[in-house]
Amino acid sequence: MQFALRWFVAAVLVAGLGAVSEAAAGDTLHGTRGARLREREHVIELRFAPGYATATVRRTVYNPAARADEVVYGLSLPDRAVATGLRLRERDGRSWLRGTALAVDEARGRHQRATGFDPQQRREPGDAALLAWVGPGSLSLQVFPVAAGRERTVETTLELPATWEDGRWVIAFDETGLDGAPAELIVHASGRADRLRVDGEFVRSGHRLALDGPHEVALVPAARPAVELELAAIAASSEQAFVHWRVTVAGPLLRIPHCVHVVVALDASRSLGAGVDEAQRRAARAYLEHLRAPGLAARVAVLRFDRRVRRWSDGWVSVERALELLAEATPSLANGSDVGLALREARALFAEAPADAPRRVLLLTDFMTASSRSPATHAVAAAETGAIVHLAAVADDEPALRRDDGHAWAAVAAGTGGVVWQAAAGEGEPESAAALFEEWARPVRIDALQIDLEDASVSVPASLAEGEGVEEQRLLARPVERIAVRGRTWNLPFVHEARRSGPLSRRWAALAFATDAVAGLDEAAAQRLARRGGAVTPWTSHVLAATTAGPSREGFVREPVRPDRRVGKGGGGGTGSGRGRRHGAGFRGRLDRPTWLEGQVAFRWLGCGGVGRGVEVELETTYDEVVDLEVRASAPAGAVACLREAIWALSLPTGDFVDPRARWTVAVPPAGPARR
Repeated sequence: MQFALRWFVAAVLVAGLGAVSEAAAGDTLHGTRGARLREREHVIELRFAPGYATATVRRTVYNPAARADEVVYGLSLPDRAVATGLRLRERDGRSWLRGTALAVDEARGRHQRATGFDPQQRREPGDAALLAWVGPGSLSLQVFPVAAGRERTVETTLELPATWEDGRWVIAFDETGLDGAPAELIVHASGRADRLRVDGEFVRSGHRLALDGPHEVALVPAARPAVELELAAIAASSEQAFVHWRVTVAGPLLRIPHCVHVVVALDASRSLGAGVDEAQRRAARAYLEHLRAPGLAARVAVLRFDRRVRRWSDGWVSVERALELLAEATPSLANGSDVGLALREARALFAEAPADAPRRVLLLTDFMTASSRSPATHAVAAAETGAIVHLAAVADDEPALRRDDGHAWAAVAAGTGGVVWQAAAGEGEPESAAALFEEWARPVRIDALQIDLEDASVSVPASLAEGEGVEEQRLLARPVERIAVRGRTWNLPFVHEARRSGPLSRRWAALAFATDAVAGLDEAAAQRLARRGGAVTPWTSHVLAATTAGPSREGFVREPVRPDRRVGKGGGGGTGSGRGRRHGAGFRGRLDRPTWLEGQVAFRWLGCGGVGRGVEVELETTYDEVVDLEVRASAPAGAVACLREAIWALSLPTGDFVDPRARWTVAVPPAGPARR
């Protein structure tokens, strides 16, 4: 059975988190002895690097009671965050103790020994802390001791992956804090030149804000590769590997070349009509706006063609002069649309340009040419220009632009690396039109996108524009060593490759547990991945306690771990009948069984698609065996059947379910604990 369905809540109880029995919607705080503990400081230091951030969460708690107590926090994590560290400031306030990631059982045992009660001990209690998993996005933190009238400071470390959106890395935070006192977030950029934004406004590194509601923190990198690939892959078993990959397009994919020579050819045939003729000139002007920078030293020639071709400009002119010509009143429209003639005139113009100058042709037409000349007959003329040729039909409408790879002329443009476009250039905002038609000046997206993950199939969007990204976490049969992005910028081939990153793989061994992908791991593989990540997971907790630490007079009465014992009944003399029962470590009362059952049902119900729906389950058990059950829910039959099968496969902890016969009622959403 998948680990997420089978082991998630069991790990919670094994970790000793009875104080927080279900995933919390927000942070909670109380003392084990009931002291009204007060949080005096809650500060989150966020260090933001491209793609990832590390958060150090510092909390200081004051104990106003007359006796030492233990802090018990229920913690809610930011989306996709994973805890990877624990520190406790020593009582002298001068140094820190650091926690260690251990298996759940070992961490819990060490914590119990250090916080246990022994009336014979007269020494001071040792320091102890336990950071353990409760559920997705929810942890428990226990800190001992907080002396009477004193305070303690504890730190946890979180790793957070950022999301690439509109050319920046983004992390979202919800309202965070206790009793109406919001946590303070301090944001730092790891790179000196990188810029930070909070809720859309640029701020300096070190900016402080109160997490009194939803906030967006973004990092705008100063300089990044046009396309960046990430590949993390970690073997969890001989048959399963966790793989993360991400593609981010920062851009520019291709810069406008220096000294580019551009021929703008405008169809002047009657079929356009005056409105489309004006739209063509508006689109051409919007395009040329991107060539105006003096440093580009771009040169432009403007043609008009019908059945003849005329040079509207006097050969090669500046971009400024070309823009003036396109803004002037134009001659009347005439018959004919000889695209081939316009392309041959462009070739003649390029013969007058420097031989090494980059070449472009933008030919705007309605494609209503003579049927005797098929598009294929113009392919040679387009290729002979030596330029990247774009062909476009422009409508008199709201500004719009899209490539049309299914067009009959698409192969003509593609043979040069160019594209056939469908465009519109009505009398809208000039600024928006200019931004839109930048794609004629340089490619701003990767089209026909493909991700090659060795022999694994990957589903991706058809295109990825600058400022966009795509990522995936999944399980494969083995770790992959290489990733490649393939596609087209305009119709120029695009290929970019990267190899697996060792440091990134170690990071994702922890971050994997904030994704859905690990639900497909079996138990042993999940445990191995958890150990590799060193994060707080259903199999690993962070504990801070000396191995020699023992109980003290300030500690708590903890239920000891007892050896296996057998309790049974049976007949003698060889003729009787009976049944023996073997019980594992522990005894009745060690586990909060109704809460455990409630958690098991709730998690399986979510896994079966029960989000937002209530369900009630009646179970009958004999010792640790489920012998009967009934599921009642207003939900699709498939979800109910899924839950029924999941509960029938439930393993009750031996040694905790010791009643010869018992019945349990479990309601989800919780309406109180399961009722016996």
